[in-house]
Amino acid sequence: MLTPRAAHSSPLMLFEFCGLEVLPCGCVAADYVATLLSLDVAAVEVKGPHCTVGHHTPGSLLTPDEQGSGTAASWV
Repeated sequence: MLTPRAAHSSPLMLFEFCGLEVLPCGCVAADYVATLLSLDVAAVEVKGPHCTVGHHTPGSLLTPDEQGSGTAASWV
């Protein structure tokens, strides 16, 4: 039997997932909160098939000016 799991923050979690956004280049960025520091971090999760930005690789961090105009723009 499957039981639903409630989302909660654990003291052992380094990062808590908050949301996803497609960037103008086609890459997908994710918002995480570094729980120990209460710091928002945006990282590339998936590189877009036509993205020409060389440093957009899965796991690379984004600067505030690289983020799109949607949810990610309000992360920092």
